Amino acid sequence: MAPLPMAPLAAADALVRIQLAKDRSPMVTAVVYDALLCVPGGVPGVPDRFVDAEVLLGGDRCWVSAEWLHGRQEADAVAVLAMLHDNQRRQPGPLAGDEDGRDLFAYLLASRPDGMISAGLGGPRAGLGCALPGSAAVLHGHELVIGGADEATDGLLDWIEEWRLSGRPGLRAFRASLHRRNSMWDLRFETS
Repeated sequence: MAPLPMAPLAAADALVRIQLAKDRSPMVTAVVYDALLCVPGGVPGVPDRFVDAEVLLGGDRCWVSAEWLHGRQEADAVAVLAMLHDNQRRQPGPLAGDEDGRDLFAYLLASRPDGMISAGLGGPRAGLGCALPGSAAVLHGHELVIGGADEATDGLLDWIEEWRLSGRPGLRAFRASLHRRNSMWDLRFETS
């Protein structure tokens, strides 16, 4: 088993079993999603790749990752973290009791909507959410953590509604495959 990213975000890894085909090309034979949005080792900390900023806030090691933040100044990522920490509002998460957050996260990681972020706000699990200028919202465990204006919250709630209208596809609805990119392989998830 090897951790491979479902998207270029920190803690967005699935564990996959890979075997070599007769032509020596790799193929995915099994996917374990339980590691999805877990910090390696299951203890609070910072993932080892795709982190755009990490800071110590209120005694917690917090971090943020977004495809749109990669390559930008660290101050942009720190501003997102500051929104989620300094002016945060917490409320119960928007998922119903029969809805599995890992299914939603798999859907979002496979569809990769604009503005998606992963964030560690303390604890062994990361959250997934939306960040827009002056606004951030992260579904972290059973809570929704909101910072700044409400636009990112509205965006995240729109994504959740799209997932529901799509029939709430679960983790098993996605097929994993490997695709060559230069000298490396990318793991891609698509609907079956």
